[in-house]
Amino acid sequence: MRSRALNASQAGWIFLFSYVAGIVLSEIFDRNGWLEAGGLGLFAAYVAIGQVGLNLSPGVAWSRLRGLSLASTLRIRSLPASVLGMAVAVCVASQVPLLFLHQATEAVLASVGDAYEASVYPIADSPAELAILIVCIGVLPPICEELLFRGVLLTGYEGRGPMLAAVASSFLFALFHDNPYRLLELFVAALVSALIVLYSGSIWPGIAVHLATNITYVIGSYARQGDLVQGISSNGHSVPWTTMLLTGAASIPAIILCAALLKRMKRMTAPNGKSAKDRPPHAIDGPASWTIPILLAILAFLAKQFFL
Repeated sequence: MRSRALNASQAGWIFLFSYVAGIVLSEIFDRNGWLEAGGLGLFAAYVAIGQVGLNLSPGVAWSRLRGLSLASTLRIRSLPASVLGMAVAVCVASQVPLLFLHQATEAVLASVGDAYEASVYPIADSPAELAILIVCIGVLPPICEELLFRGVLLTGYEGRGPMLAAVASSFLFALFHDNPYRLLELFVAALVSALIVLYSGSIWPGIAVHLATNITYVIGSYARQGDLVQGISSNGHSVPWTTMLLTGAASIPAIILCAALLKRMKRMTAPNGKSAKDRPPHAIDGPASWTIPILLAILAFLAKQFFL
């Protein structure tokens, strides 16, 4: 008898617990001034508690308690190097349309008198601090967040359809980062990662892409001694239309290339992947009950933006 897989409701409640607990953790550290006064030591503790304790552990613990296969829930499957290489190529090509979305976001904000705000992370001042931040920003979050979003959530929501799973997990990923200015960018970036994981059948490409993105950010910010994302922003000024047009035009072949690579990736992994009848069946949940944790997560996001 095959064991049941995680369902959408269970995945949603796991996310809601992780998200709300993370908000509480942030408030505790912020209100006590621990992140500002404690240096990188307390920042490392904050990251470890949040990522390992709150993002990774709940999904793993629930799967173990329910007797679910961790390998299936977290999509831990080996892949040929060629598929991993294509995943990296998709990530690189997707940076062009993501840059266009960033520029479009800035243009819209400038038109209403607002300015783009990047998420705030520590920037290293020395090689020793750089090493700590590579672990705390470049390594731990990519691994733990991928196992939560492209592992637990993608697997849970897949019972509602693979594309819905990709969209729902990507939406929650964008919500999770608590930056209204970056919602669209983060959603699209997460959607690319979700499609890579779905089409490859494995979490490893998602982890590899996320690791590369975050480590590049940490090293790039250290090299320029300023936030890398903020460095490509216009800081409240309108983005030149010629620049946006060029980036938008370049986005078209980039998207076509991404689609072609994803299609080829799916063909390459299909013979080695499991057919639908071989996958563990998803536990049955109500027709709308799986949306309740998502709606509560949206309320938590709004509460944090307006009241905390």
